[in-house]
Amino acid sequence: MTNRKSAHNPNRRKARDGGYYAIKGFLYQFDKTLIELMNNPCSMVCIENRQDIETEDYVLQVKHRETQTYSPIKIREPIEKLMDSFSEDPTRKYRLYCYFKNRTPHEWQLTMQELDSIISTRMKSRHIRPLREQFIACFAVCFSEDYETQFEQTIALIKAAFSISSDEEAILYHSIFRSKLLDRSIRLDPNERTICFSDLRRFLEEAEITIFSAGYVKYLEAEKYCKLIKKRYFTFSAPNINNFERVFLIEYDSSAHDNDLIEIVNRLGKKFCRRGKSPQPYVIFRNLDDSRLKIIKQSLVDSGQYFFDGTHFDGDRFRLDDLVQDSVSDGAFTVKIVAESQAQNILQQANIREVFQFFLYSPIDFASSAKHYRIQINNTEQVKQMIS
Repeated sequence: MTNRKSAHNPNRRKARDGGYYAIKGFLYQFDKTLIELMNNPCSMVCIENRQDIETEDYVLQVKHRETQTYSPIKIREPIEKLMDSFSEDPTRKYRLYCYFKNRTPHEWQLTMQELDSIISTRMKSRHIRPLREQFIACFAVCFSEDYETQFEQTIALIKAAFSISSDEEAILYHSIFRSKLLDRSIRLDPNERTICFSDLRRFLEEAEITIFSAGYVKYLEAEKYCKLIKKRYFTFSAPNINNFERVFLIEYDSSAHDNDLIEIVNRLGKKFCRRGKSPQPYVIFRNLDDSRLKIIKQSLVDSGQYFFDGTHFDGDRFRLDDLVQDSVSDGAFTVKIVAESQAQNILQQANIREVFQFFLYSPIDFASSAKHYRIQINNTEQVKQMIS
């Protein structure tokens, strides 16, 4: 039984909210990075090094305090970090880019008295007055727009920079960029945390994407979201498709009907299995128990949809080698249905080039060299719309 006291523990809720705002702060910083890249296409930008954002000309600390009102103590730490960097390199400009709910966007050039009222006594002892005077000459606090306004500005810049006419397409680009920025920001070698505008174009070509639909719900309706994913990844402009193996990992939600899963299998088989041109796709339903999967298989056979699941008769053991060998691509069936427990084995043994993961809340990670598309869904029904 759930302990009602712990379920409503204010400390637990506070920690959960803190995590939410921390993540939102990182996304806010990533959007600011994108803005800087598009406004300065010739610049190399370093993220998450000693400071949040750095170029050859300037250094930025970025803070997003969505629920907080401004007070001097709340900007002390980032200003002191910038002062330390300035003491080592006084040739660049320094900015604190911050949002507080009670501050309208404007730039604040501090006086010496204002700076000294914010920083600690320890910092004033470490950095003598002449250095502080030099610092304020090339430093400013930039009270910025809120998260939503900055996001809309970022989308507008993406549309202009990449000649995109629709917000939907720009949001797709945005999700690709954010995913890549996150990857760069957590690399162990600080020298690998750099990015330039030309990298953005390359990211679009690689397009190994994670799409968090929940994060874009304010800006993109569910129907438009599904159409966008369908157009980008499941609409073919030529009669032939790339001849390599694919895995579709689809998270099952309890509201899904058996017919939904059967239709998904049918559509994937028809779309991706081309005799002599493209092998049968692997279909894996995540969080679907074995008994339910067996019912789905029976219904598929009853409807005339043939598949291979690595067995040859009722009660046979699972034969991984038979499932992944080329000889099974003989046109007798259009899909390979695999239990979730075998997903990692398939990725290791088969020559998988693409993985499409449709997830409800959080994707799962696994070792694979395949290109991995992580697409968030609200329900299994959306998968049918995307792959139709």
